[in-house]
Amino acid sequence: MNDFIERNSPPGMNTKTEKTFFVSYCILYFTFKLFSFITEYSRARSFLYERVNGKWVLRENALIADFGDTVFFNYRAFALLCLVLLGFVLYRYLYYRQGSMSIYLMKRLPQKNEIHVRAIKIPLIMLVLATLFILLTFLLLFASYVIFTPKVCLPDGLWQSFWRIFYA
Repeated sequence: MNDFIERNSPPGMNTKTEKTFFVSYCILYFTFKLFSFITEYSRARSFLYERVNGKWVLRENALIADFGDTVFFNYRAFALLCLVLLGFVLYRYLYYRQGSMSIYLMKRLPQKNEIHVRAIKIPLIMLVLATLFILLTFLLLFASYVIFTPKVCLPDGLWQSFWRIFYA
């Protein structure tokens, strides 16, 4: 993995900051989403039950809140990720002209587009991986929503409610 990143980065560039940012973003995003989902889902699930003779009983014809009401897609967090990754691309282009001026080394290579490949490839891969990570996070939360909700309380059109969170 590190060899792949080194081969696709400007010569001599330390990529530790980029890797640290990406891993930190994913961990923080997942933690925040999980915490907010547990909070909202618990609140929505509590409306399904009522206390009868000291026991919790499922309400008749009770429906849990829509999945979109228990989890929210944060466009600002994704936009921030895109801006930071764009900043990484800009930094990679600027890095060629720092210190040992590796731009001259890159210009001597037979593949003329190698400068652009090394500046764009890793941030672009990070964007794709982050997008897949976000989608997998929502699928995990959706699976939890479906598994832990009594079947009779699930609303109609479950998959529509899943995709609706991205269009709200």
